[in-house]
Amino acid sequence: MKQAYNVNNKQFLLEQSLRYLIILSKLYPMEVDKYKLLYLDFITCYITVNELGNILLPVGSKRTSLYLNEKEVVNSLKILLSKDLIDYSIINDSYKANANSRWFIDSFTNSYCEKIQQYVEITVASYGYYSKEQLEKLANKNINEEGQK
Repeated sequence: MKQAYNVNNKQFLLEQSLRYLIILSKLYPMEVDKYKLLYLDFITCYITVNELGNILLPVGSKRTSLYLNEKEVVNSLKILLSKDLIDYSIINDSYKANANSRWFIDSFTNSYCEKIQQYVEITVASYGYYSKEQLEKLANKNINEEGQK
């Protein structure tokens, strides 16, 4: 059973890393701290609606994904840093895309990556310049509204 968890956890970290990379790429040259990135990812997955009225991920895991262990967020970012796909600023404790980011994303030709990019574009256009606090309020409001249904 433990091996299944490890495989699922690795897959989760890779998928989360890919979404983070795409978000940072769309925000380039903006630097983003890990919390703002977490909120933008949450909004991309559970709030942003595409032209067909669909959200990216099933609703069931909303609360869990927003309050992820900080270690998991950092581990996803470490994957990107280890492959030189993003840059980290010690001074600002923030992350941003680099020249390798767009190249790596463009190398994907599968529909899932294209789907993520579509949702991220909508999210960044609508919420990319919100403050971390505004994004947190939006995410928490969405969870509270969902809980009342």
